[in-house]
Formats: sequence, C-alpha cells, structure tokens
Amino acid sequence: MVLSRGDEFPVHQTPEPIAYSGTDRNFYDRYFFNGYAPDGSGFFACAFGIYPHLDIVDAHFSFIRGDVQYCIHASAEMQMERMALRCGPISIEVVEPLHALKVTVEETDGISAEFTFTGRAFPIEEPRFIRRLGPRAFMDYTRMTQNGHCRGWISLDGERHAIAEGTAGTRDRS
Repeated sequence: MVLSRGDEFPVHQTPEPIAYSGTDRNFYDRYFFNGYAPDGSGFFACAFGIYPHLDIVDAHFSFIRGDVQYCIHASAEMQMERMALRCGPISIEVVEPLHALKVTVEETDGISAEFTFTGRAFPIEEPRFIRRLGPRAFMDYTRMTQNGHCRGWISLDGERHAIAEGTAGTRDRS
C-alpha cells in the first residue's frame, strides 16, 4: 500500500489508496491553461500531466513574444505523490477549488512567469469520451472546462511584461 497526502482527503474513486487509479496504465490527470490578450498581441499556454501508473509527471509552458514562440518542458518521477503539483520549474497552486489557480514558472533558460487563472463561472463537465481501437478502449476520459481571466506576468531574459489587462483564458481538467 502506498499512501500519499491525497489519502487524507475524501477524493478516492476506488477502494484503494489514491496512488492506485484503477487498471488502465495510460490513465492520467491533467491541467491545461491558456490566455490570450484582447488585441491578439499575446498568447500563452501551460500543461501539467500526472501519470500515476507510470509514476511520471510532466509540464510545459509556452508563450509568444513578437513572432517567436518560447517553451519550457519538464518531466520527472512522481514518487507516487499525486498532490505535489510541481514538475521542475513549473508548479500549480489551487487557490480556491473550481475557481482560482495560480501557476508559477521559476526562472529557467531566461523564462519565468506567474499568473492566476480566475473562473468567471462554475466549470462545465463535458460528456464522457471513449475512443476504441477495435474492441479495446484507447481513450476514456471526462473533462471539465472553465472560461475565465488571467492576471500576472511573463519574463524573458529579465524583461518582465504584465499579462495584458482583460486577458481571457480557458482551463480544463481531464
């Protein structure tokens, strides 16, 4: 048995500890965020994936400045701890569940950022999606999506730019 901080909370979906998420080795828990300036001058995206059966966590942050896209990728062993929302320089903090989340990117290769996504309405649960290859389930997931706004900053080589006032965004959890 492998217990984690998540086992302290009422979030179990099977009778086993949180570390075990069923029998599908491809099962994942993911966060995704994007933001785009009202005038089209800026765009960024962040993804964070937890793969319990592979004991892996990975993360990505990307933004556009001028005509150039900048990216950071990170991957690490999860150490069976699904509540540690950190992978390399990228971390997520749940400020208010289902409403506000903070993403921090510590300086790496001249890139750093910090933004808070705040939902403008309660998240929407999308219909369950199942994709099969013949008789085998290839994908089986449910996702929630939420529209909102982003505030914060993105820095490149020490030049910090505030995220534009009124930056809209979308997030999902799948």
